[in-house]
Order: sequence, then structure tokens, then C-alpha cells
Amino acid sequence: MAAFWSEVTSPPIAARACVLRPNDAEACPPVLAEYMTSCAELACEGVDVTVGGTEGAAISVNVRAQADDEVAEAEGGVEDPEVERTQALEGMMDWFTAQLVAMDGETDEEEEANFVLLGRAILHTQVAEVSFVSSVPAMHRDLWKLVEEAPYLASGGGGVLFVAPRFTNYDAFDDFASLVRSGLKGLVNRELHVRAYHPLHPRAAMRAPAAAMHVFLDDEELFIDGTGQLDFMNGP
Repeated sequence: MAAFWSEVTSPPIAARACVLRPNDAEACPPVLAEYMTSCAELACEGVDVTVGGTEGAAISVNVRAQADDEVAEAEGGVEDPEVERTQALEGMMDWFTAQLVAMDGETDEEEEANFVLLGRAILHTQVAEVSFVSSVPAMHRDLWKLVEEAPYLASGGGGVLFVAPRFTNYDAFDDFASLVRSGLKGLVNRELHVRAYHPLHPRAAMRAPAAAMHVFLDDEELFIDGTGQLDFMNGP
């Protein structure tokens, strides 16, 4: 998926076509292509996805030409990325801490279960990515790159945190989160816990200081291997 989004978002401006092949020869191309097609329809215009090739394992991606202003908007930068990254992660960490303190549930058992799940997800989050891109396709690219570099989401257990401070439009973020959630559960691991937070979320418990997605796979071995340190706060 990271390769797909890289093709969708990368220059040059001219139209282009490419052929992607799943790394796993046993993967089901129709399922992967169906998800890519949904992505193309919902998240970006001018992209066509078809299953092709005589071997049946190739997925063709055709991308239309982009106008200069579209490329410029997608490539907008920040004045000091490292400072803003630190601020975004510290803001999320403060908010997570407050959520744990204020955790509740309809019963004591539910409250305890919610506390344990969120606490374990935070404690075992190995990596965080703060993306400052302004286009939705580029957000997808950055998130899937993070997932691709985290094999423990498929097996073994662990978590990643994706923070997108510029993703201020809640409706667009909600569509993004729904699409990503279905892809993660369908292509990575059905047991993943995928939480989407946003400052404008209709549920108070999900109103984080910035748009963010927290992806976590629980595993009993994490009790043994957990370091007790919030490693994702220490650097990219």
C-alpha cells in the first residue's frame, strides 16, 4: 500500500502508469485491488486501479496529470518540523495521560478493561509519525509507510501512533480513518485495535488535541517483552 500511495502522490506532474506486485505471492490480488480501488474513489481523483497481467498477481495503477497548484498544495512545509513534531507528540502524551485518569465505564469491570487496553496500547507503542502534509493521498502514503515499517502489527504485537496536525477537517478525517481501518484489518491483521482521534470528534473521549490514529495489536508476549518505556517519544 505504501508503494501505491507513493505512486499516487509523487511527481512528475505528467500522467503516468505503473504495475504493482504484492510482496507475498500467496496474497489475494482481487482483495488488494478492491481496497486500492476504494482508495482511489474516495481519497483521490484521477486514479484508476485494475487487476492485470497474465500471472494474475499484477495491479495496474494509472494516475492522471496534476496541475502545478495541486502539487504545491500537497508539498506545503512547516517552519520547524522537529519542534512541531515534539509539540504534537507531547500534546498527545498529555492527553493520553488525562484520558487514563478520567477513564470510566458502565461497570467497574468495563472501566478496568478500558483502562488496561488503552494503557497497554500506549505502553507498547514503539513508533510515532507526525505528518505535516496537507493532501489526503499524502496522509495515506505516510500512514501506510509507517505500517509497512512495523511488522509487529501483523504478528507479535505492538503499536504505532500517526499524528496529523494539519488534518483539521473532521468529515474528511472520518472518511480517511474508516478507509484506513478497513484496510488495516483486511490486509494486515483482523485483530488490530484502530482508534481515530480528532479535536472535533462527536465523542468527547475521542477529542484529542490533533488528528491521530493509534494502531495496536495485543499479544500476551507483550507482558514479557514490554520495556516500560514510551519509546515513541524518543525520536522518529
